[in-house]
This record gives sequence, C-alpha cells and structure tokens, in this order.
Amino acid sequence: MAQRLKKIKKSTLVILVLLFLNLVLFYTVASNIKAQHPTTDTITTVNDNNTYFKAGVNVLDWSYTLLRYFRR
Repeated sequence: MAQRLKKIKKSTLVILVLLFLNLVLFYTVASNIKAQHPTTDTITTVNDNNTYFKAGVNVLDWSYTLLRYFRR
C-alpha cells in the first residue's frame, strides 16, 4: 500500500483527498438540511395577500419595459 502511494504524484494525492472530503461534507450538509427544513411543497401561501410576490412581478414588468425600450 505504501509503495502505491509513493508512485502516485503528491498533487494527485492531494486532489483525491480533497475530492473525497468534498463528497463527505456535501452529503453531511445535505442530509442535515433535509432533516431540519421543510420544502416549498409543504408551504402554502395565498397569492393575493403576498406582497413579496406582487413586488417581484412588478420588478419583472419593469425590467421587460426597460428591455423593450432599449431594443428600439
């Protein structure tokens, strides 16, 4: 085992270790997030009373108006 590690370049070994740690940390964080936070499928809101939704639509309308203006 030690002879195999000596044949692998040091930079390749560092990249493999970082890749392995990245995968482990990703799955750890992903499982923690899924366990503690509800998804958007379970959250229900009334769109008529949602001022954030209305503000977002207004911003989109404004940006499309600017886009049409500058395309002329």
